[in-house]
Amino acid sequence: MASEALKQRCMRAKGFKYTPEEPLPPMGPIGNELRYGSADSKIAASYGYGLTPERDPEKQKQPVSPNADMPADAFKALTGFSPKERVDPRKASAPNRGCVSEAEQRLSEGAPDMGDPMLAQHLSQESFVRSMDDPRVKKVFRSWSACMKKKGFDYQSPMDPAKTFTSGGPAGNAEKSTATADVSCKQETNVVGIWYAVEKAYQLGSVKKNFEQLEMLRKSNETVLEAASKV
Repeated sequence: MASEALKQRCMRAKGFKYTPEEPLPPMGPIGNELRYGSADSKIAASYGYGLTPERDPEKQKQPVSPNADMPADAFKALTGFSPKERVDPRKASAPNRGCVSEAEQRLSEGAPDMGDPMLAQHLSQESFVRSMDDPRVKKVFRSWSACMKKKGFDYQSPMDPAKTFTSGGPAGNAEKSTATADVSCKQETNVVGIWYAVEKAYQLGSVKKNFEQLEMLRKSNETVLEAASKV
């Protein structure tokens, strides 16, 4: 909320009204809950490959922004762009983004250069891809596939079943039975345990290799948090 408070102060100084936006409620999977596919037997039995209602974005009422009807001149003062202007993503962090930019600069003042701010996410994606190509993971995938076949399902990878059910809406019996068998076979063959251990090793290697850059990111985040606490 520190960023929103700074935007409000900036807009007030420019002669415009701005109401701080409320943070969106947490939705979607928690942390790495679905990183290795469905793994909760109770959720699988009730929702198949879907999310529980309280975390399903499609089942949540999206809050209306208190700034939805902001006049064009106020919008430009806030963002640096006119409402009708198509914002180029490459300009999203440009220094002329009005009060949005001013708030970001205020919070990051004194922070070290982060380099790639998405480095941790990129390394996480990289480790996931590498782990799927690891012989140990491929071996446990084969064991999982054999287990599924005994239960009447023909899939090669634990990532495949969920792709079969992408139409949305409540899970039907076919989806629930597939997801239940999927979770059962994951437990029987220890897919999650082995896959996690393999990927963890890749991630530790990436952290060691990129330690200096990640440490800069950590220090930068700490600086922003400290600045936010003083707003």
